[in-house]
Amino acid sequence: MPRACLPPASLLLAVTLAAAGCSAQPRLTGAAAGGAARLAAAATSERWLVGLEGWPAPAARAAVMGRAGVRVVRELPEARLVVVEAAGGRAFNPALLSELPGVAFAGPDRLTPRERPEGTRAEVRPGAAVGGDDPYRRAQWYLSTLGLPRVWASGKVTRAVRVAVVDSGVDAAHVDLRGVVEPGYNAIAPGAGTGDANGHGTMCAGLIAAVGGNGYGIHGAAPNARIVPVKVGDTVSSLVDGLTWAASNAEVVTMSLSVKPTMPEYPVAQEALKRAAALVVGKGVPMVCSLGNTGDASRNVPAAFAGNEVPHLIAVAATTKQDRWATFSTYGAWCSLAAPGETVVTTGI
Repeated sequence: MPRACLPPASLLLAVTLAAAGCSAQPRLTGAAAGGAARLAAAATSERWLVGLEGWPAPAARAAVMGRAGVRVVRELPEARLVVVEAAGGRAFNPALLSELPGVAFAGPDRLTPRERPEGTRAEVRPGAAVGGDDPYRRAQWYLSTLGLPRVWASGKVTRAVRVAVVDSGVDAAHVDLRGVVEPGYNAIAPGAGTGDANGHGTMCAGLIAAVGGNGYGIHGAAPNARIVPVKVGDTVSSLVDGLTWAASNAEVVTMSLSVKPTMPEYPVAQEALKRAAALVVGKGVPMVCSLGNTGDASRNVPAAFAGNEVPHLIAVAATTKQDRWATFSTYGAWCSLAAPGETVVTTGI
């Protein structure tokens, strides 16, 4: 069960981040049309993600996969998942994977590539402002809406909280994030850096912990927070690996990415991300995710698991300056909270 008592700013920053992520979310767009052809092509050109019912010994796992003509190239034991590819470059029968004993599901590991995010970013040239207040502070209407200035003034929030931003990476050299970004994890290429080539992770990190009072950019929601960047890519396995790592290395996990039912990779992503979300909250770590920006009741995952499927998962919708539902925001009975998400100003790269 998640920790019942979070430092006040920690919960508020998580809510702010997830909801704002809806409006600036890198949309994982894709159409069902052509999905069958894409799945067929995946049999020879892509890696596949296989969910196992249990976790047999290494030799047993290899033997089962060998029966389908594939070899294991990556293992995610906590989620009982393996990534496989055709052995020796040969074609394999994807239908056979799902029929193997002990296999719960299987499908292409690759996701539709993310677009660069849209949103309002405080893109101030270095040296444009020195000292004094943050030049974009007045545009941050959402801080007052959430009552954050009163939290800061109380002096009761002093302990640093480690927040994992599971996203495209974070620009640790950004002027407004200097000193608040800790070593993280690259789930695309473990051991590699966690820099941000997309921009969305840096935008989310700024909403949480941008340095206030430095005369540059904006003021973060939780000045006591420390950002732990978890860089994920365009594969389901990287999302699962990133979430699993974050659950053991942070106190709050936030993810403003989603996979939509209209995408051909949805079935396997749905099953894999459900396991990952359950892993996070099962370790007592609060996980906050945005519902999405489809403007309808689309069951985007992982947010759609909030409620009965993954108890204690927090799914957040976006609101406007008038405290009304933002028309771009996804909605549904699984929504846990709603928070400011329209026209939010944050850090860019």
